[in-house]
Amino acid sequence: MPQPPIARRVLPLLAALCLTAPALAQRPIQFEGVERSDAGFLDGVVDRCRRSGMLDEPAAVESCVYDTKLFSRVEVTDGPDALIVSVDERWTLIPLPVVRSSDGEIEGGVFLLETNLFGMGKLLVAGGLFGTRGSQIRVIARDPAIAYSDWTATLRFARQTTALRLEDGGAVLDAFEELAYRVEPTIGYQLTPWFELNASAAFVWRSYDGLDGYAAPTSLDDVSLGLGASLKQTRFRLYFDEGLRLAASGLRQVYRSDDTDDRAWLLTLAGSYQHQAWADHAVQLSVKAGAHIGGDARTAPRLGGGPGLRGVPVETGWSRRHAAVGLDYQVPVWRPSFGTLTVAPFVDGALIDLEARDAPRRLWQVAAGAGTYVFLSDVAFPGLGVVAGYEFASQSVFATVALGAGF
Repeated sequence: MPQPPIARRVLPLLAALCLTAPALAQRPIQFEGVERSDAGFLDGVVDRCRRSGMLDEPAAVESCVYDTKLFSRVEVTDGPDALIVSVDERWTLIPLPVVRSSDGEIEGGVFLLETNLFGMGKLLVAGGLFGTRGSQIRVIARDPAIAYSDWTATLRFARQTTALRLEDGGAVLDAFEELAYRVEPTIGYQLTPWFELNASAAFVWRSYDGLDGYAAPTSLDDVSLGLGASLKQTRFRLYFDEGLRLAASGLRQVYRSDDTDDRAWLLTLAGSYQHQAWADHAVQLSVKAGAHIGGDARTAPRLGGGPGLRGVPVETGWSRRHAAVGLDYQVPVWRPSFGTLTVAPFVDGALIDLEARDAPRRLWQVAAGAGTYVFLSDVAFPGLGVVAGYEFASQSVFATVALGAGF
């Protein structure tokens, strides 16, 4: 029986689409300008983007590769047999000086930062800080794709000597000096390119001295085990990650050297959403919350500084429970060849139930102000920041100046 005229036109078109769609979905990709990055690592990056639904179109591939933050320029052209990805690699081995001054305290030091170790996107950070509150040595190593797989691994080490003070509106409620060693391994698995589950452990050794007339707590060694999940659906823009980030974790003490049955729980939730507004402006919303159950001042999170908590001096908010939110509006005002200068008004609000040794206390914090930041193009990292604001509950002015990793 003869086919209708429409069928004679449509059926060959459908057959052609079915035959060409697989080829379009898996077109070969050829990189040009790559000197340090490993080919297998870059193929894995593109493969993860494909599994998240990316089509092999020039704009989509360009965004995928640019999101690695390893390249200052990415251009994709449609060649006869493959997509040609032309890149300029960023310099990823960076000696990073760090200076931070806030509330009369100052610290400085240097870190060595490598964001593309062995050309495989691995992260290594090592360095130290010294200042009026103490000193610290830190090492962080992260593998985002073990042997090109969906498994990830992170190892953190820190040795810190810190003069710690619990404050409420500038009044000191408790204080001690702490020497702590921390080793924190984490193993993760990416269920999808944007969703990861992880398991972690924390080994901590602490000793104490008295400070400001307050008695020293007893030494404490402990081991904790935890589970977590993170979601990251972002795209790297000129100076920020547009999109949504969420992370949740629970950490449970399984051993304490003081043999008490009061094992601590630490539950945390953090999220951010950044949206590109008019003319490369960025609206940035940050939220964080947490609960410290069954512990004491030695194991409590020490909050202060950063979005949502800029009106709280660094590490002075020892938290039993907390919730904080910060809203920023970043405006790029100057774009020289070396980076981007932005100005960002902000509003912060936080509620912290303090982990005080004498009696529970509640700290409210509402702050407003502005910051200015320089984001360096060649290293995809903030280079300099100055933040100033007013905290309404304590009626106090605060200011922070940070160079390098002081953010």
